[in-house]
Amino acid sequence: MKKTLEQYIDELISNIKEEENPIKEVFKKNTDVTSCNFISRTTGVVSGINIAQYIFKKSSSKIGFRILKEDGTYVNRGDVICVISGPMNEILRVADLALNFVRYMSGIASAVAKFNLELANLETKLLYSGHSAPGLDDFARLAFTHGGGILYEENKNYCVLSSNTIARFESIDDAIKAVKEVDKSIKPIVEVNDQIEFEEALFSSASVIRLTCSKEQVIKNCSIINNDKKILELQSEIELKHLRLTAKLGYKYIIIPSLSDSSKALPIDLSFYKRFKKVK
Repeated sequence: MKKTLEQYIDELISNIKEEENPIKEVFKKNTDVTSCNFISRTTGVVSGINIAQYIFKKSSSKIGFRILKEDGTYVNRGDVICVISGPMNEILRVADLALNFVRYMSGIASAVAKFNLELANLETKLLYSGHSAPGLDDFARLAFTHGGGILYEENKNYCVLSSNTIARFESIDDAIKAVKEVDKSIKPIVEVNDQIEFEEALFSSASVIRLTCSKEQVIKNCSIINNDKKILELQSEIELKHLRLTAKLGYKYIIIPSLSDSSKALPIDLSFYKRFKKVK
């Protein structure tokens, strides 16, 4: 059975290992109440702050946590994202874990937001690819939406028929029929890799075609051939400067795998106040 986000985090908290760090060793038994915050070191979009709050609260009931910048919020360099207070040793025990999630998820959200801005006033949407760091799919999905991207409806009502899957049947329609026999509510998406496969899918009963290709001419040709007959998806590592023009070709969804599986973490630091400042 798949673990929930909470179960996954609870396990991480319980498995935290003490690092051989002289600085942390100094504060290991320091129960003095202190206050600190997360500060953004660049512009971007915050994501994972609710995850961080859960980590601190779950770790110790003595820790207070106040969110100043909600998930999905734009931040500038120097902005305080949240304020944390409590025993120093309790805060330091889980601070790195919380920071890692916020940095990772904010990196994805910020990358998606940058690309999403190029699609302003267009019907085209950025669609989550399903690609992420191992074990972090649920977190990547959440961060993707914080950046303005979208997910399929719970990923329950659709099924991607890859070219390898279709090759096992006599035709695309036979593959679609086999899937429908399992569950009539499933919405098959036919994945094609080139113009020849696209033309075959165009004359099938498929209502959605996903073109997985990086060749500009093929992307243009398939759009022209389609002429609004089918719903089009494009999976490709499109550069930011080419995104808007590509979207205007008629692709309803654009999937860029690197946005979720190789986005650079957003620089966010933990900063302690000189004086205690209590939060609830």
